[in-house]
Amino acid sequence: VDANAEEANSWFIMAIQDSTSPHHAHANDLDDIFSQLPDENNYLTNRSPESEYLQGIELLASRLNSQDIRDGLTLLDKAADENYSPAQLALAKLYHEGELVEKNLKKAAELYKQAANNGDPEAQYNLGWMYFN
Repeated sequence: VDANAEEANSWFIMAIQDSTSPHHAHANDLDDIFSQLPDENNYLTNRSPESEYLQGIELLASRLNSQDIRDGLTLLDKAADENYSPAQLALAKLYHEGELVEKNLKKAAELYKQAANNGDPEAQYNLGWMYFN
Protein backbone atom coordinates (compact mmCIF):
# COMPACT_ATOMS: atom_id res chain seq x y z
CA VAL A 1 0.00 0.00 0.00
CA ASP A 2 1.42 3.36 -0.97
CA ALA A 3 1.68 5.92 1.80
CA ASN A 4 -1.28 8.28 1.74
CA ALA A 5 -1.75 10.54 4.79
CA GLU A 6 -5.25 11.62 3.78
CA GLU A 7 -6.41 8.02 3.32
CA ALA A 8 -4.75 7.03 6.62
CA ASN A 9 -6.46 9.88 8.45
CA SER A 10 -9.90 8.95 7.10
CA TRP A 11 -9.51 5.33 8.30
CA PHE A 12 -8.25 6.44 11.74
CA ILE A 13 -11.26 8.75 12.15
CA MET A 14 -13.64 5.98 11.10
CA ALA A 15 -12.00 3.57 13.56
CA ILE A 16 -12.44 6.04 16.41
CA GLN A 17 -16.08 6.61 15.52
CA ASP A 18 -16.91 2.93 15.10
CA SER A 19 -14.97 1.75 18.16
CA THR A 20 -17.48 3.47 20.44
CA SER A 21 -20.05 0.87 19.42
CA PRO A 22 -19.98 -2.09 21.86
CA HIS A 23 -20.75 -4.67 19.16
CA HIS A 24 -17.42 -3.97 17.47
CA ALA A 25 -15.14 -5.39 20.14
CA HIS A 26 -12.50 -7.61 18.53
CA ALA A 27 -9.53 -9.58 19.73
CA ASN A 28 -6.20 -7.81 19.43
CA ASP A 29 -4.26 -10.69 17.96
CA LEU A 30 -4.72 -14.20 16.68
CA ASP A 31 -3.98 -15.81 20.05
CA ASP A 32 -6.88 -13.80 21.49
CA ILE A 33 -9.08 -15.00 18.63
CA PHE A 34 -8.02 -18.62 19.24
CA SER A 35 -8.81 -18.28 22.95
CA GLN A 36 -12.40 -17.21 22.18
CA LEU A 37 -13.41 -20.46 20.51
CA PRO A 38 -16.58 -21.97 21.95
CA ASP A 39 -16.18 -25.03 24.15
CA GLU A 40 -18.68 -27.08 22.18
CA ASN A 41 -18.25 -28.02 18.54
CA ASN A 42 -21.94 -27.72 17.64
CA TYR A 43 -21.03 -25.15 14.98
CA LEU A 44 -19.31 -27.88 12.92
CA THR A 45 -22.59 -29.05 11.37
CA ASN A 46 -23.75 -25.53 10.54
CA ARG A 47 -22.41 -24.03 7.29
CA SER A 48 -22.93 -20.35 8.01
CA PRO A 49 -20.06 -17.87 7.53
CA GLU A 50 -19.73 -17.73 11.32
CA SER A 51 -19.42 -21.52 11.62
CA GLU A 52 -16.89 -21.62 8.76
CA TYR A 53 -14.91 -18.93 10.55
CA LEU A 54 -15.02 -20.75 13.90
CA GLN A 55 -14.06 -24.09 12.39
CA GLY A 56 -11.29 -22.45 10.38
CA ILE A 57 -9.89 -20.71 13.46
CA GLU A 58 -10.02 -23.97 15.41
CA LEU A 59 -8.07 -25.79 12.69
CA LEU A 60 -5.49 -23.00 12.55
CA ALA A 61 -5.20 -22.95 16.34
CA SER A 62 -4.52 -26.68 16.45
CA ARG A 63 -1.61 -26.37 14.00
CA LEU A 64 -1.50 -30.16 14.02
CA ASN A 65 -0.43 -30.55 10.43
CA SER A 66 -0.23 -28.72 7.13
CA GLN A 67 -3.58 -30.15 5.97
CA ASP A 68 -5.35 -28.66 9.01
CA ILE A 69 -3.76 -25.30 8.22
CA ARG A 70 -4.84 -25.50 4.56
CA ASP A 71 -8.35 -26.53 5.57
CA GLY A 72 -8.52 -23.74 8.15
CA LEU A 73 -7.42 -21.15 5.61
CA THR A 74 -9.96 -22.47 3.10
CA LEU A 75 -12.76 -22.10 5.63
CA LEU A 76 -11.65 -18.58 6.55
CA ASP A 77 -11.52 -17.70 2.84
CA LYS A 78 -15.08 -18.97 2.39
CA ALA A 79 -16.36 -16.96 5.34
CA ALA A 80 -14.47 -13.85 4.16
CA ASP A 81 -15.92 -14.28 0.66
CA GLU A 82 -19.36 -14.34 2.29
CA ASN A 83 -18.54 -10.88 3.75
CA TYR A 84 -18.01 -12.09 7.33
CA SER A 85 -15.79 -9.38 8.79
CA PRO A 86 -14.16 -11.42 11.61
CA ALA A 87 -12.84 -13.81 8.94
CA GLN A 88 -11.68 -10.90 6.80
CA LEU A 89 -9.86 -9.42 9.79
CA ALA A 90 -8.25 -12.72 10.81
CA LEU A 91 -7.01 -13.37 7.26
CA ALA A 92 -5.76 -9.80 6.94
CA LYS A 93 -3.69 -10.27 10.11
CA LEU A 94 -2.24 -13.53 8.83
CA TYR A 95 -1.21 -11.96 5.52
CA HIS A 96 0.02 -8.79 7.22
CA GLU A 97 2.29 -10.70 9.61
CA GLY A 98 3.12 -13.60 7.31
CA GLU A 99 1.85 -16.06 9.91
CA LEU A 100 0.88 -19.47 8.47
CA VAL A 101 0.88 -17.88 5.00
CA GLU A 102 3.37 -16.00 2.89
CA LYS A 103 3.42 -12.33 3.85
CA ASN A 104 1.34 -10.36 1.35
CA LEU A 105 0.67 -6.72 2.23
CA LYS A 106 -1.52 -6.13 -0.82
CA LYS A 107 -3.81 -9.02 0.15
CA ALA A 108 -3.76 -7.85 3.79
CA ALA A 109 -4.82 -4.35 2.75
CA GLU A 110 -7.65 -5.73 0.57
CA LEU A 111 -8.97 -7.84 3.45
CA TYR A 112 -8.59 -5.03 5.99
CA LYS A 113 -10.52 -2.78 3.63
CA GLN A 114 -13.35 -5.31 3.27
CA ALA A 115 -13.65 -5.65 7.05
CA ALA A 116 -13.23 -1.88 7.50
CA ASN A 117 -16.07 -1.22 5.08
CA ASN A 118 -18.16 -3.59 7.20
CA GLY A 119 -17.57 -1.27 10.15
CA ASP A 120 -14.78 -3.13 11.91
CA PRO A 121 -12.79 -0.49 13.86
CA GLU A 122 -9.70 -2.67 14.28
CA ALA A 123 -9.53 -3.22 10.52
CA GLN A 124 -10.05 0.52 9.97
CA TYR A 125 -7.21 1.31 12.36
CA ASN A 126 -4.85 -1.28 10.85
CA LEU A 127 -5.65 -0.08 7.35
CA GLY A 128 -4.98 3.48 8.47
CA TRP A 129 -1.53 2.42 9.65
CA MET A 130 -0.86 0.67 6.38
CA TYR A 131 -1.61 3.90 4.51
CA PHE A 132 0.33 5.94 7.06
CA ASN A 133 3.51 3.94 6.62
